[in-house]
Amino acid sequence: MLRLTKSLNAAENVKFILSSASQKRNNSDIPMPQSTPAWKRSEKVLSSGLFPNIPTTFRTINPADGTCITEIECSGVEEVDLAVQAAKCAFRFGSPREALLNRLANLMERDRAYLASLETFDNGKPYSMSYTVDLPMSIKCLRYFAGWADKNHSIPMK
Repeated sequence: MLRLTKSLNAAENVKFILSSASQKRNNSDIPMPQSTPAWKRSEKVLSSGLFPNIPTTFRTINPADGTCITEIECSGVEEVDLAVQAAKCAFRFGSPREALLNRLANLMERDRAYLASLETFDNGKPYSMSYTVDLPMSIKCLRYFAGWADKNHSIPMK
């Protein structure tokens, strides 16, 4: 889509994306959203193969009715630093980064209707936008970065 809209200004680009999503909604078989999608509550932060004790949480609120969808743990600086160190160790040169990112993209494609329902439930945007714009763009982004996983590796180019 970026190639098609490259010559358009920002306002025209947004109009094009919105009209494309609207046409897709009217002309294709978009599955119906789940009215109240199931989600796992009390998911914990996983870092270095461990679940650290994180006492701070924040609530994500359903904008339609103000109810709490779930509570999410808030990692602090120390937890983030540990996670970064663990990631650096786990994803050295030759790691399965590309395969893992592509697998995540495949799973997102498989569960696209469910994820679009969650996205709509969480932030109140139209389901058709979540399904036809947000998720495909997220999947393309994952595939793009999967393609870079075996490139450069922060080695200075000569």
